[in-house]
Amino acid sequence: SINASIQSTMLPSDAHGLHLHGWKSLMDYCKVPYQHQPSFADTDEQCIKGDCGYTVSLEYAYSTADLTQLVACSQDILVQQGFTKPTHFRAGGWQLGPKLTQALASNGFTWDSSRTAAELLTTRWEPNSSLIKMISALHPNSTPLEQPYLLTSTLEEYPNNASLADYTGTSQIIEMYTQLIKQRKTVMVLGFHQETAVDFSGRLAVAIPKMEAIAKAHDVQLIWAHY
Repeated sequence: SINASIQSTMLPSDAHGLHLHGWKSLMDYCKVPYQHQPSFADTDEQCIKGDCGYTVSLEYAYSTADLTQLVACSQDILVQQGFTKPTHFRAGGWQLGPKLTQALASNGFTWDSSRTAAELLTTRWEPNSSLIKMISALHPNSTPLEQPYLLTSTLEEYPNNASLADYTGTSQIIEMYTQLIKQRKTVMVLGFHQETAVDFSGRLAVAIPKMEAIAKAHDVQLIWAHY
């Protein structure tokens, strides 16, 4: 089953996080009125049949009340499918703003990683694309050196300060890591999409031994955390 396949990739120490995109099928299931715009990829997200909504910005398209309902419903779906109730989150397209932040806090989330520096995505997205413009507007001061901070009294932001391996190559990962050490920054958050891991995991396989060697050379303790 799909559930068993997903579970087989996880360690006992891994948290079960929630990652949301604005699929129409999910909105219909959660009884949230579907919105087809704005799209962070300038995609026509109106569908007569099939599914759509992947690129609809949750923050810009939906109200706080709708997002609160959507997040709660999505948590319930994961629990019903045998996963633990998630309290860690990343928004599809990094589309987090005040409304989605409130929805997460209202549903007991303690950790978000939806903030990133738009510059890290320009390896695959044009600087004038809607995704880059939206992320720049939502996270105007985010940089690869950004460190964790409180979004609310109960919700902590762990910025996705190294983006995803889908976008950052091995040399860029090493450069960001080296700069974090030089600036005495202690947290680096780097992710990847499971469905495309076969295409990009090689970048991590090359980067990780180099990161360990750099840590040893600088007498820095490198701790790998799985969330």
